[in-house]
Amino acid sequence: MLILHTKNEIIDKATVIRGGTWFTLPNNNIVSPAENGWTDGEYFLSETPAPPAVADGFYIETKNLEVVDGLLQWTITTKPTPDASTNPVDYDLTPRQFHIFAAMWEYDDAIDAVLAGIKTMSIAQYASIKGDMLGAKVFRFSVVMGLIGNANLAPFIPDGTDVTLATMSDRWLLAKAY
Repeated sequence: MLILHTKNEIIDKATVIRGGTWFTLPNNNIVSPAENGWTDGEYFLSETPAPPAVADGFYIETKNLEVVDGLLQWTITTKPTPDASTNPVDYDLTPRQFHIFAAMWEYDDAIDAVLAGIKTMSIAQYASIKGDMLGAKVFRFSVVMGLIGNANLAPFIPDGTDVTLATMSDRWLLAKAY
């Protein structure tokens, strides 16, 4: 794509000119064909340069196309790419991700057992939790840990199901990729 500019500024950043077409100058002169390197007095057509590559570990925060010494160039600001969080609380799971998480490590059995235990104590609380789980659009780690990682509900967890914070955290982070 071609950009119309003077030696000092871009005429209109929103207007991009395709090569081979006609275009209108600010003085209303019609020019054809549009080609990279075309010039007429104070006006120039130049190919839009590719934005510069950035070093690994950085991303482009802002970029601005400018004319410097009659040439188009990008001015960019970069920032370090933030490290991905390893805190499972920072990641909600979709229903699909959650159900894979629960099935892969048999947490679905632990959830069913805890819900059955809650049902014997309070049908209203059981109904509320069951309804929340069935209608959930996202699953939050803290809520799931509160349900099956809760020490008060540990007697309901099937033997051999590892609901420790460390293990569930690692598995939750794996599940976010499903």
